[in-house]
This record gives sequence, C-alpha cells and structure tokens, in this order.
Amino acid sequence: MKKKTYTLEEVKARLEKRMEDIANGKVKVKPIQKVEATDFVKSQTDKRMLKLLPTIVEDAETILNLYPKDCPKGLYPFSRIVPLYNGIYSKLGCRLVKITPRNSKYLKSDYVARRRGEIPYLKRWFPLNAPVKAVKSDHVDVILYNKEQLAKEGTSIKSDWGIVCINVEMHIPSPPAPSTMINNQMGIAFGGNGEMLNKKQYLRSVDFWSQYALLENKK
Repeated sequence: MKKKTYTLEEVKARLEKRMEDIANGKVKVKPIQKVEATDFVKSQTDKRMLKLLPTIVEDAETILNLYPKDCPKGLYPFSRIVPLYNGIYSKLGCRLVKITPRNSKYLKSDYVARRRGEIPYLKRWFPLNAPVKAVKSDHVDVILYNKEQLAKEGTSIKSDWGIVCINVEMHIPSPPAPSTMINNQMGIAFGGNGEMLNKKQYLRSVDFWSQYALLENKK
C-alpha cells in the first residue's frame, strides 16, 4: 500500500474544493459515510489507544470520505482498511516483534478466548517483561466492517461502518492470524464472520506469523 499523508491544510483545501464542485454541479452529492467504534474493539484495545479512540474515529471517517481511493477493501468484501499516517500514529508503539533464534525462547503460548462465549484458539506472544524489541511503527490501519455484516454478527451500530480492529503497523501491514481466518470460517455462532478460507491468503498469513509475534497487550 502506497504511503499517504495529509496535512490539515490539504484536508481543508480538499473540503473547500469539494464544496465548490458540489455548488457548481460538477459532482453529485454523496452521503457522508459515518464511522463508529464497536464495543468489541473497545474491549480489545489498551488504555493508551482508548484515549485516542475519538480521534481515530474522526480521522478514519474523514479519510474514508475525502480519500476513498486510499481506503482499499479488506480481506473480506464487507470490510475496508483506512490507513492513518501522521505524527501521532507513526509514533505509537508497534507490538510486532521479529522472531529470532535468540528471542524465541521467550515466546509464550496458550489457548485463549477473545471474549465470553467464544471458543479458545491457540495464541502465542512475547510477555511484556521479555527482553525483546518491537519493530518501528509506521502507521495505523483501521479495519472497518459495514453495518449489514455487523448486524449479522449480532452487533448493532448507528453508523455505516464499525471499527473492529486497530493495528499499529510497520511498513508492511500484517495479515489476520491463521487462527483468525479459521475462526471466521467456522461461522458467526463461533465468533467468526462466516467467510470461507482462502488458501493463498492463509498461507501468506502462516508465512508472516511464522516470523513475527505480538508483544503482550497492556491492559
């Protein structure tokens, strides 16, 4: 994904140009795509990120509406990825750690359920006190699901899109973990989204997560 940055002046200029084009009849008025944070993402986000959540929602909504071409479809047809680049987001600590022969001994694993009612899945991570160094953060990817999909999964929102995940990424975005893809295929009854597993995407995920693990989340 090509890196995109927007200054406040650029956003204001884009808004003024859009309003001018609408007034002159050059473009059709498109309804504003509203974005909100789901309860799920709030429960999975650490305190540091929760403080930024109102800003993340506002910025994601702005970029989605002003620069829709910079917000590609996600892994599934009902998802979108909104990349956020600027001083705030590039300075957030990334939790990705490159696995090496020297630090692999610190890896922990266990069967963990994301929330009550879901089946546990195998997860591995580096503990917070492990002597490891995370990779340099580059940007934040905000993962959106549309209102219709969230309704199928039992989540009601008032907006058009709901934030289901916020990833602090390095220059190469991380794919969903293999366990996440398998869980999704198992269906909504098991906490997934019901989408079939794509073998090519799954193997790409296996390759990535064989090389990286996440640093334990601060709650």
